[in-house]
Amino acid sequence: MTALGVWLKQIIMIVLLAVFSDLLLPTKTMQKYVRSVMGLAIIAAMLQPILPFFKRDWADQLAQTASQELTRSQNVQANQGAQSQTPSSSQTQLRYQQDLAQQQAQEANALTAQEIQQLIPQHFGFSAKSVSVTGATQATGALVVQIALFPADSSHANDVKSFVANDLGVAPSQVVVQTG
Repeated sequence: MTALGVWLKQIIMIVLLAVFSDLLLPTKTMQKYVRSVMGLAIIAAMLQPILPFFKRDWADQLAQTASQELTRSQNVQANQGAQSQTPSSSQTQLRYQQDLAQQQAQEANALTAQEIQQLIPQHFGFSAKSVSVTGATQATGALVVQIALFPADSSHANDVKSFVANDLGVAPSQVVVQTG
C-alpha cells in the first residue's frame, strides 16, 4: 500500500510542477513545448509500476513462482507435522517438475540451433535453410543436430558436418546434413 502512495505522490508532484511551469512561462510558443515534455513525464510516471512486468522473462518468472509455491506448501506441511504428502500434492509437484524440465529442454534446443544457425554464415559465408537440435539438455551422446542446406551449398555438406561436430564436441554421426 505504501508503494501506491509513493506512486500517487510522484504523479501529483509532476502535475503540480507542470501547472506551475505553465503559469510562469511568458510566451505561448514555450508553453507548447513545456506542456509536451510535462505530459510525457506524467505518462512515464503513470507507467512506472507497469514497466517491470515487460522486462521479465515470463517462463523464468512462472518457474520461480511455482518453485516458491511448492517450497512454501512443503514448509507449511512440515510445520503442521504432516508425515506424508497427499497424492494430489505430489502429483502436482511432479507435473510442475516435468513441465519445467520440458520447457528447459525446448529452450536449450532452440538456443543451440540458433547459435549454429548464426555460426554457419560466419564460418562458411552462406546460411543454412534450417537447423534443429534435440537432446541439448541430455548427455552429449544424445545430442542430434539436423541441418538443411540449400542445394547450391551441397558441396560444403561434409565441411559443415565436421565444423558443427567439432564446435559442439560431438561425434560426426550425431550431425545430419541434408541438401535440397
